[in-house]
Amino acid sequence: MKIINWNDISDKDRGRILSRGAIGAKESKAEELQAKVRGVLNDVKANGDRALSYYTQLFEGREITQFQVDISDAGEVNALGLAEKKAIEKAFENINAFHELQKPKSLRLEGEGYSLWREYLSIERVGIYVPGGTAPLVSTLLMTACLARIAGCSEVVLVTPPQGKKPIEPAILFAARLCGISEVYSLGGAQAIGALAYGTESIKKVSKIFGPGNAYVTEAKIQVSQDRAGCPIDMPAGPSEVLVIADGDANPSFVASDLLAQAEHDPESKGVLVSTSLELIYKVQSELMSQSKTLSRGTILQSSMPEILLILVKDNLEAMEVSNAYAPEHLLIQTKDPLSLASKVKNAGSVFIGPWSAESLGDYVTGPNHVLPTSGYARSVGGLSVEHFMKSTTFQHVKEDGFSALAQPAKILGGLEGLDGHQESLAIRLRALEAVFLKKNES
Repeated sequence: MKIINWNDISDKDRGRILSRGAIGAKESKAEELQAKVRGVLNDVKANGDRALSYYTQLFEGREITQFQVDISDAGEVNALGLAEKKAIEKAFENINAFHELQKPKSLRLEGEGYSLWREYLSIERVGIYVPGGTAPLVSTLLMTACLARIAGCSEVVLVTPPQGKKPIEPAILFAARLCGISEVYSLGGAQAIGALAYGTESIKKVSKIFGPGNAYVTEAKIQVSQDRAGCPIDMPAGPSEVLVIADGDANPSFVASDLLAQAEHDPESKGVLVSTSLELIYKVQSELMSQSKTLSRGTILQSSMPEILLILVKDNLEAMEVSNAYAPEHLLIQTKDPLSLASKVKNAGSVFIGPWSAESLGDYVTGPNHVLPTSGYARSVGGLSVEHFMKSTTFQHVKEDGFSALAQPAKILGGLEGLDGHQESLAIRLRALEAVFLKKNES
């Protein structure tokens, strides 16, 4: 972990320091990753379930031909403790409460002889990917499936790899039932994304895919979203990120714990501390070393911790400039007057204000979504919302008197663009109206 004095380096070096490289993989491995994923997706597209079985055996060591899981199995849910169930239910309630407020409303405009309106319609069939492997990410399921339920998606498909011998973890099963999901498949990796995007004998194609994953899953999502035979995705998601702005009043143990909470996600997770206090930076360094020794994901931390950036700036305004340039997934503000500084945020996925707004609360129970833009995408897009599970459709109802008023300018514009077919479609109607008018006058 190197300490960087922001005012001692060039603009070019600043840009290099704040860059992330390729999404989901180091630059040197990006092409190899793309080729591997492309091979898996093409195989799934061509061979369906047979390819799913092959790659599940190859990558996970599981022999499987029946992918769907019976979600009605109460025995698995009963294996979950009461405290665990209540924690999941609390998160479910808070996530629902926050996202219910996001449900978009229709709008309507009445003109002279015409009516215009826009309505939001749910995407009928959506796919949700929940990572497994080292831990059952219940929070990811809640942060996606709750929104699909609020949006009114009629078919919600869950794919998730098992953590151990069970086809689905009891916590995932319990959360899926809370969210009203009935179609669940024990499947992971790029092959699961391929199944959702293209469909197989067992899994019907979805209209949009949601949920984060490892580098292979992320690359698979990007590739299927660029394939006309595939389907759209929520957003490309790189390794987890956190940037903490902290001054001399900040608690170094709090700051270090927040950096480690993100660093333990993935070997390529990104952590940045921007501070006005060199003394605080030294204390955070010490805390990082001591706290990391007590955490269980030591192998991951060995890779991610050395990449943590420790940046010294002249004041909090410059700290915010650094943050806005970086556009972090998570921004934590732990300064003497955090609310004032928060008003200057331009680019961030989600902002956590003050020492008690631990990012881990946002991951689980406060309610705002934790599926957020990474890799600088916060400059242009926000986190997952109910609208992502819907699409807007506009309606136009033009009556005779409204057509008469609108047709002439539309006809002129058609002429400007040289589209005489457009002009004729209007002229035909104008002649029909004229005929009606003449007939009335004759009678």
